[in-house]
Amino acid sequence: MECDKVKGFLSEYIDGVLDAQVKKLIDEHLPACKSCSEELASLNACIKELGVLKGVEAPGNFLEKVHERIERKAGFSKIIQTLFIPVRIKVPLEIAAVAAMVILTINLMESERKTTYMPAKPKIEEMGKIAAEGPGVAELERE
Repeated sequence: MECDKVKGFLSEYIDGVLDAQVKKLIDEHLPACKSCSEELASLNACIKELGVLKGVEAPGNFLEKVHERIERKAGFSKIIQTLFIPVRIKVPLEIAAVAAMVILTINLMESERKTTYMPAKPKIEEMGKIAAEGPGVAELERE
């Protein structure tokens, strides 16, 4: 068996979960290969050191916070799902809504552009009345 394959199986070898045939091949390979033997010794040392470590106690509200974060993410995915799933139905509807908004906006802008904001021309009777009154208020204030 090649070293790369043996090294890939070393964790299972230590745990004792390999089938008999693979275990036998590794047992035959290890005495002949210094690199794989060192790798096995290193893994065993790591496991031994990890076994010495004491467990760390989680804060009292740890599970509540985990569940809260899961709920928050689930809420966001629910919003995404509501907006975009099923895609074959919702996307065409959204495109149609955008197209309708564009058409309405263009129509409003066109009607606004056609409307003029010039003051209405005074009627002929009003023009005669203004001329008969004399100079305008602005001219009187200048004097």
